[in-house]
Amino acid sequence: MGEKAKVYRAANIITLDENTPRATHVAVVGGRIAAVGGGELERQYSPADTAFEDAVLVPGFVEGHAHIMEGAIWKMPYVGFYDRIHPCGQRIKGCDSAGALVSRLKKLEAELADENETLFAWGYDAIYFADKPMRRDLDRVSATRPVVLFHSNLHLITVNSAALRRANITRDNVIDGVYVDAHGEPNGELAEFAAMFPVFRAVGNPVFGDTENARDIRLFGKSCHRAGIT
Repeated sequence: MGEKAKVYRAANIITLDENTPRATHVAVVGGRIAAVGGGELERQYSPADTAFEDAVLVPGFVEGHAHIMEGAIWKMPYVGFYDRIHPCGQRIKGCDSAGALVSRLKKLEAELADENETLFAWGYDAIYFADKPMRRDLDRVSATRPVVLFHSNLHLITVNSAALRRANITRDNVIDGVYVDAHGEPNGELAEFAAMFPVFRAVGNPVFGDTENARDIRLFGKSCHRAGIT
């Protein structure tokens, strides 16, 4: 004998089906939608569960271009402009100025016990800062420890002098993607993989180096779930 359908009643159900764009009842069997309609579903299947009778039900969003890095990225502390919700639910306060970002990095640097450990952080987006942090600013965080700041799009990083030294990036071997200042010195901003990977080879890469472990997959799933993405 098959599993019995469970019927839910709502104030409104948005179906995204142009033939039946609105409904009040949905029947579910084994975690799958069996039917969508009106009160007739109660007569056909069973009396409705009223837990959602005052709510609007919508389908989960289907994300066609997601990256599991949404989970892996949380290995690093978030230092972006806006507050952001961690996949586990806590709100992470944003850094609303270059000064606030550098101050946050200084606090994070002070918490690292190993003096050789690289400080990684992520979420920076240059469009929100009039005076964007560069090599000179990250040198204030540490003159000896590599500091790697991932931009929010993950196509750029900004690093301090220690990281540039480890990667052997100097004014004498500048390649495409290594940005320089008015004097021809690398300013710490590196765009795209050819420019970024010398740093990753030298100090590690918590994002692109390991994106298939169970923790990252779970965090990715939690992030999707929080946004209603199926």
